[in-house]
Amino acid sequence: DKAMDRAVPLEGMIAGCQHHSLPLSKEEIESLFARTARGSAVGRPARVFFEDLDAAVARIPEPASEIAWAKSLIAAVDKMTRAAGTPLEAKFRQLGREAVSPSDVQSVLSGHGRLSDQQWASLLPLIDKNSDGTVPWERLLQWAGVEVSSSARPALP
Repeated sequence: DKAMDRAVPLEGMIAGCQHHSLPLSKEEIESLFARTARGSAVGRPARVFFEDLDAAVARIPEPASEIAWAKSLIAAVDKMTRAAGTPLEAKFRQLGREAVSPSDVQSVLSGHGRLSDQQWASLLPLIDKNSDGTVPWERLLQWAGVEVSSSARPALP
């Protein structure tokens, strides 16, 4: 908020979210901006006013049950994949990247029983994402309580 008027344009919101490491993709930030921004003076671009953002955050219900469900779903899939001989960690490592696309996450999690469209739609907003929309899978597994082995990481050249 360079003008000190407790509001930011889209670029300021994106920069602020990235600076504070909010686990939102750029697309999610843009969507949030589109829903909360409003105009002020004539000729000024739409901005998100901090009081509007504070009020919107205060209206968000506590998603404790959804978070518990998401964590237990990921842990259950890991249990199934371990029983079959390849834990989720190994499946993600096979992709060769520290952060993968949401569709890669969906594919890996669906490997032992397809996630319904409704399950995926409920799970996706709860998953931390980088600003480019990719999912840091190791952080995802740790969040769900799945043990991640640091010894399985490939050595850097």
